[in-house]
Amino acid sequence: MKDILFLLFFFVQCFSSLAQNKITSNLKMRVDSLVNAEMKSQRIPGLSIIVVRDGKIDYVKGYGYSNLEHKVPVKPETIFQAGSVGKQFTAFAVLLLVQEGKMSLEDRLTKYFPDAPSGWDSITVRNLLNHTSGFGD
Repeated sequence: MKDILFLLFFFVQCFSSLAQNKITSNLKMRVDSLVNAEMKSQRIPGLSIIVVRDGKIDYVKGYGYSNLEHKVPVKPETIFQAGSVGKQFTAFAVLLLVQEGKMSLEDRLTKYFPDAPSGWDSITVRNLLNHTSGFGD
């Protein structure tokens, strides 16, 4: 998880300061060098990146392998299992909606799922984000 957050932070910092429309080849080489070094130090077998600005893809690349045993290279379109990483993105999206006033942490699940079982009527969005809803895996 720490590795993913590092790489995400790195790319946000690296690409947010670009003033031109396309990423320069010099920056691509720097990104490649840093990604490869970090993959080696963190023992990350493979990953893919994409940089989208103003709705347009500026840079996309796969690094390493999606299957080490068979040496299957990562391509930009390789699908990875996100696992628990999705929880942070979901929480972030929910908190953006809360900030925009489109939902509240105190909203009951039944507001969004009116046909939910009766046992859900006391569960709030906050409960879901805090993992205190009582739902099992």
